[in-house]
Amino acid sequence: MIFRQTIPYLSKRITLPQLSPTHSKARIVRFEVANGDSVTDYDPFMTIECSADMVTEAFRDFPDQQAVMLIDTQEVGIIKGVKHSLINQWIPVGTELGSIDDGDPIDGDWTWQAYSVNDTDTQ
Repeated sequence: MIFRQTIPYLSKRITLPQLSPTHSKARIVRFEVANGDSVTDYDPFMTIECSADMVTEAFRDFPDQQAVMLIDTQEVGIIKGVKHSLINQWIPVGTELGSIDDGDPIDGDWTWQAYSVNDTDTQ
């Protein structure tokens, strides 16, 4: 009898996540990983500063408030092709940043989680 894995683990494309329906761009403060690093669920991937449009103006402390977020991965594999040259640049959501390779072809975008971080944590 042959047993096959029913849930395939395929490589994933890493993109800058859209954290709200209105969120348009972010600045990568730092990557928490380097190319060749092994990652698994809940590993920190990057810290970003989001454009003010991520949060509705009525919920901001001041008009141009920009949230700082820690993004972690929900994927398992090896980090490949991370574009460290994008650090400190404002880039649109959806921009490809690299991949998480598990030896199989890329089949889509990665899954992630985001957590709010104090501004002082990024300095």
